[in-house]
Amino acid sequence: MQYYSMTEVVLLFSFYSCVGWIWETVYCSIQDHKFAYRGFLMGPYCPVYGFAITVVLILTLPFRTNLIALFFMGGIVATIFEYVAGWFLERWFHLKLWDYSNYWGNLNGRVAPIISLFWSCGVVIITKIVDPYVEYVIQLIVTKTGSALAVIVIFIMGSDAIWTITDMAAFRKSFSRWEKQINIEREKLHTNAQFEVEQKFSQLEEQREEIRNRVEKWHIIFAENIHKYGLKQFNFNQRRMLRNYSHVKLLGAPHVTEIKKIATKFRNIK
Repeated sequence: MQYYSMTEVVLLFSFYSCVGWIWETVYCSIQDHKFAYRGFLMGPYCPVYGFAITVVLILTLPFRTNLIALFFMGGIVATIFEYVAGWFLERWFHLKLWDYSNYWGNLNGRVAPIISLFWSCGVVIITKIVDPYVEYVIQLIVTKTGSALAVIVIFIMGSDAIWTITDMAAFRKSFSRWEKQINIEREKLHTNAQFEVEQKFSQLEEQREEIRNRVEKWHIIFAENIHKYGLKQFNFNQRRMLRNYSHVKLLGAPHVTEIKKIATKFRNIK
């Protein structure tokens, strides 16, 4: 393919989005020692991979024979996409799905040199080894089906994106309500524990275990009173986000770990 038609671009995007989802799901499942259904959208695809790789393929057409230019151009474009995607999630959903803060040279925890190196190597491998076969298959599909498959892909992924964005907005509001109620309950627990310690200072050693047990059980008590507090359960997609992103952060909601524990007690997350 010297030049890509719009249909070919859509099919390339969808294919590499699925490949990205497979890669991320396998990698994170191994890292977390459990199955992790990754991806911001519900379907088995990660658009950030699809966008990055497709744009790289388009922009690197003039450099296909220049391995060094391909290596650096691929890494730069993919890194820019990753940074923008991270910024978008944080800006509009207050959601941080990945954090490279512990990596050397990171920029706001969204990108890091070692990750960019991975992107560069990945682009070279895909462009030189994988993509020629992918483009051959796509050409066959376009020849036989025209733009029909591309239209179906746009409809499915577009519908998924609209639903997920709406659901994430509701997710954020639910988290804010949970966060507020948790702060109230934690303050009550702290006040009551402090009062008992002051009243029974002479029996502090005997009371210590009781207080510790109460602190550990407060998640269960909170879970049992979720409806009383007027809080809603998380739906399947929201539970998936909490369950499969072990390092997920919601900006302005520091008690994400507490919420996951409570939801676990409530059997929202297994």
